Amino acid sequence: MNNAKYIFNIYSNGSAYNSESGKMICISGGKSCIDKWVIKNTYVIYEYTIGGVQYIYWIYNNNGKVTDNTGKAICPSGGKSCLDLYVNTLIIKYEIIEKVSAVVDSQTHVYTIWKNGTVIDEKYNIICVSGGK
Repeated sequence: MNNAKYIFNIYSNGSAYNSESGKMICISGGKSCIDKWVIKNTYVIYEYTIGGVQYIYWIYNNNGKVTDNTGKAICPSGGKSCLDLYVNTLIIKYEIIEKVSAVVDSQTHVYTIWKNGTVIDEKYNIICVSGGK
């Protein structure tokens, strides 16, 4: 489920369908079934900035599945604990190897060099994508 607005058709026999796709959501139960479906298909979004790059992940409440912003599955289940382990691997990948001070336009700036060669300034702007010092 994404941030889109969903419209459902609920019939007198209690069946419910997604009005846009025509997909049956509930055989019976009407609105209470739709309410349960929405809760089951809700997700939590986590955002991380690692090495000057923003990462966005969705954790689905119904099964703990974790996906990235492209829909690629990161964890089939496990929720936040699985995501934490995955994010830690990214942090290691982007481990800081050096902080360098430099004077530019009469002001001292601190640049962070990451293990992968990315250089960012103190405002987290990417200065170099690779190459390091």
